[in-house]
Amino acid sequence: MLTQDFLHANVAFPFFCRPRKPSRNTTSPFHAMWAILALAMLATKAFAFGRRSIPPQKVDGPWQVEHGEFAQLIDHNNPSLGTFQQSYWYNYHFYQGPGSPIVLFSPSHWNGTDGIGFIFNVTTMGRMAQELGGAAINIEHRYCAVMQALDPFWQYFVRIEEGMARNCSKDVVAVVDHIDDILLHGSAQDITDLKAKFNLQSVKHNDDFVNQIGYAPGLWQEGDESDNHLFLTWCDYIENVNSTIAGPEGVGVEKALDGYARWWKDFGQAISGCPDDDTAAECYDSHNASAPIYTDVSMGLRTNRPYTWLNCATPLGTWQTGAPAGCPSLVSRLIDADYWHRICGLYFPPTPSGETYNQGRTVDDTNAFTGGWNPQNISRVLFVEGEFDPWASAGVTSQFRPGGPMESSENVTVLVLPGGHHCTEQYTPVGGGKAIEDIEKTIDQAVAQIVKWVGEWPGRQE
Repeated sequence: MLTQDFLHANVAFPFFCRPRKPSRNTTSPFHAMWAILALAMLATKAFAFGRRSIPPQKVDGPWQVEHGEFAQLIDHNNPSLGTFQQSYWYNYHFYQGPGSPIVLFSPSHWNGTDGIGFIFNVTTMGRMAQELGGAAINIEHRYCAVMQALDPFWQYFVRIEEGMARNCSKDVVAVVDHIDDILLHGSAQDITDLKAKFNLQSVKHNDDFVNQIGYAPGLWQEGDESDNHLFLTWCDYIENVNSTIAGPEGVGVEKALDGYARWWKDFGQAISGCPDDDTAAECYDSHNASAPIYTDVSMGLRTNRPYTWLNCATPLGTWQTGAPAGCPSLVSRLIDADYWHRICGLYFPPTPSGETYNQGRTVDDTNAFTGGWNPQNISRVLFVEGEFDPWASAGVTSQFRPGGPMESSENVTVLVLPGGHHCTEQYTPVGGGKAIEDIEKTIDQAVAQIVKWVGEWPGRQE
């Protein structure tokens, strides 16, 4: 089974921004208190949006999780390279004995311990194990599912823009255009004054400046239908929310820019993940090849270097950029594919023999290998994507997929979670109301489909 929650970014498609979907009209007020608490715990990569793990709900119960290891080949095509100890964790609370199904959860690119909570029955994987009478296994994985590799992946922001409040969207797009106009056509003093609004006047390079403040829209993927306070707090600042809320027309560029700057000064340090003793000039300079972010290869570095290698070397092309001219952009168009390619070269400079990090490969090579938007020879595969998951723009339900979103067929099921965000399919958001009920119904449908397919297996033992 596949659940396509982590999707990546190039193929030629007819150019369009996207059809407009109905969306919310206003921001929700007063999320700052929750944002302060959450951002104090939030760690991000320094130069790119990562796909951060979404913690499952806490579990209170007697269920026992066991840890194990086995010798895994380093390279299955070259066993002479040896093995390493492959870690896994398993929950057999609902296991009905030999012949019962195994539900294998291969999490994202983070530490495998982050996935332990996903093998209890408060999550979709755990529910499958329960309804199948099987065991659930979480395995150390350090990889991500790939659908269509896109470079650049400006479409990442499309579903965010579709899902966010109309007033916030209008004002953010206007502010981004205004900032780009100053950086491209303003005087040196105009540029300094703009950066000073954010207390970032020491940041030398304009692209680094807009990249840092451009982290804000990516907070969308940290939330879900029941709790999106980090993103909504940013919108509240943009809209200058107090006792009243602006209508869909927004508050205009000047007020929105001031609100954006206030938000950065209140939350920017937490968003950046920079050490407290780093200055903005040091931490946000992506052009300095001798910076620790490039030269320090120790384990546990905040940059998540292995995942950066995966993006640069495969290549997956997950680089989020500004939108093409004529399309609304939530981040600066100064952030383009070349910005990220340059950073790859600094992370992984050429070897003395001239070998490069990607050996000349492009996203076309990745898509030729995986099938991209058109995977071949698949049967009994379930794709589940959130309606407003930014990564779904590169998934099978993408409106950018040639021929339109993939439809369900006899042996392939495609489901969209109404109002769903990033990773929403992995657990049911807390709360009530129709929005949560719609998500629950879709997850129920997904679990039922897996149970049906497993029951059709000829070797299934009752």
